[in-house]
Amino acid sequence: MAASRDPGTRPYGFFKFDLRIAAAVGHFEQIGLLVERGLIDGMEAICIERTYSLLSDDAPADFASSFDSADGVRDQGATTRTLDRLDVAARWHAWRGRPELH
Repeated sequence: MAASRDPGTRPYGFFKFDLRIAAAVGHFEQIGLLVERGLIDGMEAICIERTYSLLSDDAPADFASSFDSADGVRDQGATTRTLDRLDVAARWHAWRGRPELH
């Protein structure tokens, strides 16, 4: 029986054995690694965008504006994980051809 998975994720063994890297922990980290390697196709991209609103074409153009300064980052209580997600989102929108969102 095949295991179900969220769009943009792969099993641990895929990262360890196929890509020969330590497995990505979170969904956004996995999505970022897969995009960098050209391993997400059009249908999966659509599913990812339906799952994660930050990655959809409906994401507001200023989705990361609160983090434009050190004070903004502090005020938002941002963690490294939050900033990593925003980095993946910016790279995602650039990959999807949305210059206004990255």
